[in-house]
Amino acid sequence: MRHQSRRSTFLWRLLLLAICLKSAGTFAAAAKEVRQKDITEVVVIEVPVQVTQGGKPVRGLTPEQFEVFDGRKQRELTGFDVYDLSALGSEPSPMGLRIPVAAQRKFLLFFDLSQSTPNAISRALFTVRASMSDS
Repeated sequence: MRHQSRRSTFLWRLLLLAICLKSAGTFAAAAKEVRQKDITEVVVIEVPVQVTQGGKPVRGLTPEQFEVFDGRKQRELTGFDVYDLSALGSEPSPMGLRIPVAAQRKFLLFFDLSQSTPNAISRALFTVRASMSDS
């Protein structure tokens, strides 16, 4: 009986080893397949520019009027978008002019005054009003 128990234990271990080797071969093939795939990385750097002359925006600029440098090396300008928000007016553009996200932002400020005393709030308002009248 004991001899049979050792034999069955040996067979179970052998079966377990075969399953592990088979799994390892499958994982190795999958890892090899992943290594053979091509990976492409695209880097886009957006450089927002606002050109003014005498405090007024300069309109009608073209890509040929711009140069982009990375250190001392000149880089090719691959994209150029113009956003003239004054041209939008009140009606939507028939060409579907996209407004940049930065121009669409609206800000809402919340102030938590629950831990402030009325005297502290009054002093803060007085200080803000005094600094605004000085400028």
